[in-house]
Amino acid sequence: MGFLSNTKTVYSLMMAALLAGISTQAMSQTKVVVVPLMSDPVPLANVVTVAKKNGDFTDPISAIESITDALASNPYLIVIGPGIYDIGSQRMSMKDHVHLAGSGRQVTVIKGAVNNPDDNGEGAMVTAANNSSIRDLTLENFSAGGFSTIIRSSISTVLEILNVDLNSTGLGDQTAIRNLSGPFSTPVKLSNVNISVTTKATGSPVNGYGVRNNISSDAELDNVSIVIDGGSNNSYGVLNDNGTANISNSDIKIVNSTGSRIGVANSGNSFSTISNSNIEADGPVAALAAGAMNFSSFGRLRIFNSTLTGAVNAVRADSGSGVNESIILNSILDGSVTGDPVCSSTFSPTGAAVTC
Repeated sequence: MGFLSNTKTVYSLMMAALLAGISTQAMSQTKVVVVPLMSDPVPLANVVTVAKKNGDFTDPISAIESITDALASNPYLIVIGPGIYDIGSQRMSMKDHVHLAGSGRQVTVIKGAVNNPDDNGEGAMVTAANNSSIRDLTLENFSAGGFSTIIRSSISTVLEILNVDLNSTGLGDQTAIRNLSGPFSTPVKLSNVNISVTTKATGSPVNGYGVRNNISSDAELDNVSIVIDGGSNNSYGVLNDNGTANISNSDIKIVNSTGSRIGVANSGNSFSTISNSNIEADGPVAALAAGAMNFSSFGRLRIFNSTLTGAVNAVRADSGSGVNESIILNSILDGSVTGDPVCSSTFSPTGAAVTC
């Protein structure tokens, strides 16, 4: 039974399809794979394992740092076994052409306690790299103060985050994903991701963000859940600051916030598309409480087949850079609509027609 006790071989066989470029859809089809049970099997090349026992490494940072020859023609896969891996205040920097895969969300958990004195994303628990991906695990960060970010991306190629839980908790500003990459053709792609941001500070104003897009960056969210819990200043599910967000089949909720609450916010020259999604920014009436909002006259919103709830505004869509820059179609709006969006087939939760 040497095969079963060899962690590297087990996870190599599990994840070999990823290195071979086989899609998840293809993997899900009915196939039979026959693997000989050898007492001393030869491990797959370019697969590095992390496990509590019998892996190449016992922590993910050492596994990443061990790779020195990853290229587009020579990618690596790091597979992390079940367990909780506490990296403390260390920062985990991904490498180009290196992919990180766990054994499942809440099965593989990487915990950190990382923060930064400045709001520049530098204090991230994980720094992304070009042509890399993170999947099938949970990342948790607790910050005792300052500014905290779980994943920071400032790369020039697509970063994929799949089947991942991101949990950020602390006493200072909390951000799950800080996206500083560009141009728009190279987005951060989130699929089947759960984001939980909880701010616990009392006294000084604190902010909570799910995804922050800055500097001409682009994010694509599909089947993503974002919950922002708390926050005495700004609590935003998705904030575009001169960025772009394409949100589909997703659920965004702002709860227990005493400050401004916005599900999807556009600042500067930003563009957000929301489809087949539910966005809630309910609670006590505040100066700013909206399901979706343009902060500037250059913001653009496209909302299709979605439900938006806001304690003040379901949608606050000021004029865009041209005529009719914001459009709402086939959606339920719980809260007022301000600005000058174009609406068609929009209704209240009771079925009454909503005109814009």
